[in-house]
Amino acid sequence: GVNKQWAHSFITQAKTIICADGGANHLHALDSSITPHQICGDLDSINDHVQSYYTSKDVQFVKIHDQDLNDLQKSIDCIEEPHDPIVILGGGGRFDQDFGNINALVTESYMNPLKRMMVIMGENLYEVIPPGHHLFDISEDMNMSSYPQVSLTGKCGLIPIVKESIVTTKGLEYDLSNDPMVFGGVVSTSNSIQQSEFEIHTDSPLLFTASLKYN
Repeated sequence: GVNKQWAHSFITQAKTIICADGGANHLHALDSSITPHQICGDLDSINDHVQSYYTSKDVQFVKIHDQDLNDLQKSIDCIEEPHDPIVILGGGGRFDQDFGNINALVTESYMNPLKRMMVIMGENLYEVIPPGHHLFDISEDMNMSSYPQVSLTGKCGLIPIVKESIVTTKGLEYDLSNDPMVFGGVVSTSNSIQQSEFEIHTDSPLLFTASLKYN
């Protein structure tokens, strides 16, 4: 799971807090004084006493029955105001559910390619990079300067997740130059960031992963 001390600091600074169903149980256990703006999902995972508690706090519950969407997708759909980036805390439970969350990010990258979403799961950060050219600044774009309790180790990976991806990078230890990547072929794992600014160009959605350390 996510480092609890860091998660508490991060959540208390957030402009909007949305819990994906059972995520409300974790927030309540972390600090019951933190009130989410919404709790979204099919509401089959939230504990009864947690639901009663947040009901007493006038938290809005959004029940969505669509079983073609997982709770993360339902929660993303609940976001009304633009936020950049959207940071998702959690995961690291069932392996198939993690893939469901990655699929939710891919789907969202097609619908809203300018909306940036990052998942922080334990000592890992990942996000889906939509097709195009992207320039990243570790201190600014990765939001590291705002949270001194956590930093990037430099270890990273680039993983094709939809189809073969043609990828070019600049600023990584093992840069790519119009190289094709595909499962069953070459993927760029165990790479590392070498510069404070680095570039990634891809012709199809790409999963970017980075290793974190808590200070």
